[in-house]
Amino acid sequence: MPISSGMNTGHVLLTLQDEAKQQFICRIKRVVPGEVHFLSSEPVAMHSLAEAEFDEGCRVAGHIGGCLKLGDDYLLSFHCADSERRLEQRFPVNRPGWLLASLEPNAPQIAVLLRDVSRHGIGLEVPELLVARSAVLLKTVDCLIFGTIQYCQPDTLGFKAGIHIDEIFFRDADVHPDPEQNVPAGFAVRSKRIQ
Repeated sequence: MPISSGMNTGHVLLTLQDEAKQQFICRIKRVVPGEVHFLSSEPVAMHSLAEAEFDEGCRVAGHIGGCLKLGDDYLLSFHCADSERRLEQRFPVNRPGWLLASLEPNAPQIAVLLRDVSRHGIGLEVPELLVARSAVLLKTVDCLIFGTIQYCQPDTLGFKAGIHIDEIFFRDADVHPDPEQNVPAGFAVRSKRIQ
């Protein structure tokens, strides 16, 4: 009999995707978009690839984004990788871009590849690990995008990252900027503010 068949509601079977395929029954503590927090009796290494089984028909792949000691338990932050949970239509793209992983004045630009876009987000291939919840600037031939890193996880050729779009400035040579908005010349503002 599989471990999951005896689980109670509010629990999840977490299986690490390593050689040992360790399994833990965890309690669900909190759910936010793209992330689930579990309480586990055992610690789990950061960035471990894992699968969370909520019941026999619902499995979600992802990775452990954090593990903190909390009393007698460990609080695990599980970042979901399952595209089926998305509510917005994603459109595949294959376009280069340049990412400033920090908004500091002399932050280096990282060459990235845009893989998909939706109304509020962008999926990227990046060469290095990015810090979740950090503010970034993404430059493309068509626009400047200010956003927030939602997740960054290991992938075949580096890392796969998701950016929530906060503001977009489209390149438009015919638009005269509004001086009150401090928009650079040659750009038009289209706001997508976090609510």
